[in-house]
Amino acid sequence: MTAYLDSPPATLCVGGFDPSSDGPQLEPRGLSFYRWQDSAATLVKTLDLEQPTWFVWSEKHRMLYVSHSAQTWLSAVSIPNGPASAELVDSINIDCVNPAHIALDPGEQAVVAACFTGGEVIGVELTANGYFAGVRSRTAAGGLAEGALRRHVFQSEAEPHQSVFVSGGTRCLVPDRAQDAVHSFSYSGPGQLTHESSVVLRPGSGPRHIAPHPSRPFVYIACELDSSLVTAHLTADGLEPIRAQTTIPQDFFGDNAVSAIDVSPDGERLIVSNRGHDSVAVYNIAEDPEHPALIGWIPARGATPRYSGFLPSIGAFAVAAVSSDVVHVFDGSSTALDAAVKGTLPIATLHHTAPACVLAIELPTTAV
Repeated sequence: MTAYLDSPPATLCVGGFDPSSDGPQLEPRGLSFYRWQDSAATLVKTLDLEQPTWFVWSEKHRMLYVSHSAQTWLSAVSIPNGPASAELVDSINIDCVNPAHIALDPGEQAVVAACFTGGEVIGVELTANGYFAGVRSRTAAGGLAEGALRRHVFQSEAEPHQSVFVSGGTRCLVPDRAQDAVHSFSYSGPGQLTHESSVVLRPGSGPRHIAPHPSRPFVYIACELDSSLVTAHLTADGLEPIRAQTTIPQDFFGDNAVSAIDVSPDGERLIVSNRGHDSVAVYNIAEDPEHPALIGWIPARGATPRYSGFLPSIGAFAVAAVSSDVVHVFDGSSTALDAAVKGTLPIATLHHTAPACVLAIELPTTAV
């Protein structure tokens, strides 16, 4: 991963929730685009989109695909030449509430939406120029996990929260918070998903997000409801859970809900965000990826870190504290992460209304 001091100019994208009617009406809000250069972010443009809480970048199409919390549609934002060029160009109604997460297939021919409230996993094909061609598959997740107990009061019938491509793009994994399960889908073509198997984890654990190892057959699962990290072996037909461990200190007795998880591009570090303890747990997976070794916790420097993730194009990682309207950007190298556990300050801080997702995009060589 490029050291941030040596990284070229980039576009930094930040999206979040709409503020409550009785809360502060801060700016920026919606989907904002910053120019990132010399470890500083300058706001260039904001699109007034509703609840843009997750997005994924297509380099092939120069398109940002956006999911909208509590809504029923996906959007496509063209960014041909840097942050000032960002423009909403397409949208599609997928007829399912709350696409909490959206993933792009490796061929950049389709996106997959995991609809948390609506309980469906939906594949949407893209046209040759990156616009939405239409829904190509739709699977109701309810009942897919045989033996699901739903012991937690927050768990409903089905709550798919993320979709992640593995095995060279032939398989898609979907964690389901309600059924304490990870569903495995085969992927046969643009937007074409077929359910094959489901693995049930600890009752009441609430798997929320998954991060694959970049080079080893392991995936890491962030379980929201019991504050656990599950390591699983990626098999030919799904997953085999290996071990579970806590994401919070033994002497912390407050309420906590795990949120985001990510693995560094070099496969050396794993990070998991804690909402309640308000921290990012850092694990060493360089020597033994099957047994993540806790290094410590980076203070989120804000309440409710819903998002934490690596930004490879600028050699950084970001933490978005949704309840404090702040995004902190840290040096993303392993040594810097380890130092941040001891209190190293972030390299930049951005203020954004209820931030929920952050992404860094390299500028094309023609950008000005």
